[in-house]
Amino acid sequence: MYKVLLVDDEYMILAGLKVLVNWEEFGFEVVHTSRNAKDALTFLTEQEVDLLMTDITMPEMSGLEMIEIAQRVNQHFKTLILSGYQEFDYVRRSLTLGVKNYLVKPVDKEELKKCLRQIKEELDEEQAQARITQQYFKNSLIRWLKDELNEKEFFQLIEQHHLEEGHYYTALKITAPVEQMAEISAAFAGNSLLIEGFETENVLLVIFLGPRKDLFWQLYQLQKRVPFSKSVIVGETVSEWDNLYESYEKIQQLETLAHFYPDLMPEKVWSKQVTGTETPVSMLSFNKALMIGDRQTIIAAFAELFLQLRQGHYPPEYVRYVSFLIYSDIIRQYPQALVESSEEMVEKIRQATQIIEVEELLTRRLATIGKEKVRQQFAPQVEESLQKITKDYQTEWTLKMMGDQLHLNPVYFGQLFKKETGKSFLQYVNQLRVKKAQQLLLNSPQNINEISEALGYNNTNYFSKIFKKLNGLTPKEFREKYAQGYTPIESEELLE
Repeated sequence: MYKVLLVDDEYMILAGLKVLVNWEEFGFEVVHTSRNAKDALTFLTEQEVDLLMTDITMPEMSGLEMIEIAQRVNQHFKTLILSGYQEFDYVRRSLTLGVKNYLVKPVDKEELKKCLRQIKEELDEEQAQARITQQYFKNSLIRWLKDELNEKEFFQLIEQHHLEEGHYYTALKITAPVEQMAEISAAFAGNSLLIEGFETENVLLVIFLGPRKDLFWQLYQLQKRVPFSKSVIVGETVSEWDNLYESYEKIQQLETLAHFYPDLMPEKVWSKQVTGTETPVSMLSFNKALMIGDRQTIIAAFAELFLQLRQGHYPPEYVRYVSFLIYSDIIRQYPQALVESSEEMVEKIRQATQIIEVEELLTRRLATIGKEKVRQQFAPQVEESLQKITKDYQTEWTLKMMGDQLHLNPVYFGQLFKKETGKSFLQYVNQLRVKKAQQLLLNSPQNINEISEALGYNNTNYFSKIFKKLNGLTPKEFREKYAQGYTPIESEELLE
């Protein structure tokens, strides 16, 4: 039912309006009546209404003045004006305030019914459009998290929703009782983008816009008011919008850790960070190094992580936690490094009593990459798609194009591809093309424009952005840095 507020200084008129029509029959419910404008404004500060039906001439404040004040504080409602006067000035002014109609007292029953039908149609249409807009916004945010949003779509998103560029971005997932969700959502509404009901009704996905320390302070303050009885999982903090997927992927890794290996998950990691007892170790440089694929770069980034762990004097449980994330990143980028089951490796990490033991375990695992010619086996449809992508990597493949070629629904194929490979279809295509770009940058005399064209990119700037997004270096910087020495951790044969 749409909510109605009736305002008139005459009690008998208010009583008559309540029974003049069957409001419920038209989809409305009279939730309050007021004898003056001030009482009505007080009610409007506490509750929202969909329709305001008010007299014009009342003591102390007119109905039109009340409407203007309510609109200035962003109250949104349809309005019907009542008056015993028919002067044109009243009508003209009410129209400037968006009043739907002007009814002369005594109100004609049939005319009121006609107005209510018209207003309900408009409210229904607005509500349906709002649902479509909200769903589009939610879908856009989810695609952004999953690295399926291109640059044009991102700028459309920030323009349509009046967002700002240049933030730090952090994805976090909050699971809490449904009755706590409204307060938790309200706490983040001012500086975050929210996906409510992300998977189930009691899950909130937040994209926090701002420095990581501000996020942890906000969580700390919220925790004191609303003790989370379930969980908060915080992803990596990134400084570029197109790296947000790294933050979300970290959440997925941490969920796996929390679900299968709860003893490896440090308790309230974020609360320790906000109180200054622990500074988070960033995995971004290591992830970029894995994509670059140079053995020495990966070893250096790996050594830097363990140097931070030693210098920070982190407790054993945190070292094991970071070690699991390192291992997870290695096998996600280089599945052939999985020479044993994950359970075996995790058990070894769990049993380690010294940081040097864990470091040596992971060092040995890194050393196996490229030593064995291991190729994963996928479902036939995914296998066929990989062959097509590898053969025609110059093509700007999309899920729909591949789905059409395989005679599969694109949504189903996208889900199957992610399940089989651990990467979204677009991620896989971009990574393959960037790997080909690395080879050309190192082994051919072609300039960057020629390489971009050879790979099928229509825009060199776009190619450079994709390359830097994945490697942390521009094509020019990559060529200059590795021209004199690049040792691929993965053999060229495995890339074919």
